[in-house]
Amino acid sequence: MANDFAQPPARSHRGAQAVQETASALAELPPEWTVLQDVAWPGRSVATIDHVAIGPGGVFAIDSKYWPGRVDVSGGVLRLNRRARMSVAITCSAAADVLAIGASVDRWHVRPVLCFSDQELSSQVRGVVVCAPATIVETLLSHERVFARETLSTIRDNVIAAVAPAQAPAPPPGRRRTPKPGPPSSRRNRRAGSTGRFGVVLLALAAAATALPWAVGEVRDLRGGGSPGTPVLGEEVRLASTTTRPPLEVEAEHVQGGRKYVVQLTVRNDGDDEFRMDGVTATLVLDNLRRVGVPGATARLAGVRLRPGSERVVTYRFTVPAGRTPEAVVATVGELDLDRATWQVP
Repeated sequence: MANDFAQPPARSHRGAQAVQETASALAELPPEWTVLQDVAWPGRSVATIDHVAIGPGGVFAIDSKYWPGRVDVSGGVLRLNRRARMSVAITCSAAADVLAIGASVDRWHVRPVLCFSDQELSSQVRGVVVCAPATIVETLLSHERVFARETLSTIRDNVIAAVAPAQAPAPPPGRRRTPKPGPPSSRRNRRAGSTGRFGVVLLALAAAATALPWAVGEVRDLRGGGSPGTPVLGEEVRLASTTTRPPLEVEAEHVQGGRKYVVQLTVRNDGDDEFRMDGVTATLVLDNLRRVGVPGATARLAGVRLRPGSERVVTYRFTVPAGRTPEAVVATVGELDLDRATWQVP
């Protein structure tokens, strides 16, 4: 197995360990497989894909994750401790979309994979393979051959050309490159910030179209299924780290309707530093664009600190005026645009 483009490494320590565990597992693939580490999304300068594996069964865009708690797939939904966490599956699928465009590979042959450290998983959710380092090799090898031996080298070269940095030309097929040691790449650099579940997709597709003019038709086809917009309640939004706080994963869920509209906000610290919760607020936007807040919400969280890897659920109870309809929920965790997440009320 060829292993090219060793990852430069300081995402969170546990997240970096998850990446290394997956990389070590992928090293056990047979010699005809090629694995690329920490490669750029085609057309992007910052966002990356943790691993890309190329073999007879297809091209696999792999995102390594560490989530404290129980991860499973039930009812067609990816869950952490029984709470829906579908945004990562959507982003992983988007990476496969753009990789297929950039490498001129049939999307059917490019498969998104989520690999969770410290879990026992072997499943799928909406076309995304969900597994663990202990099962990833078996999972990849279980896919039927889709590339003939004589075309596999061409596919490999196309993928490398699409994701490799300009200053790092691809080595000849089958030649191994020894990874250079170094610190793990920060999640801040590899994420596109607080763009919501589809902001990442649209920015990546737009960049791919700019860098690869021949891909405009494919991008238009990908968008043809409907215009992506704001995530809906129940889905997770990732807020990239800033100079004042660590990266956060935030989810808003509607738990009660009517005039007493109740929303639960789950905030998870995905970084290495503590996060002060006293800046977290939630606002309900009505159909007349009026914003409804919850008095005293900031005071309730004064002095609360969220440790790395932990999460806290905060309940907000809004009073909806008669004749008005909730349209959106806005969560704010600071004073910047990057500190805000918005969900559409379905």
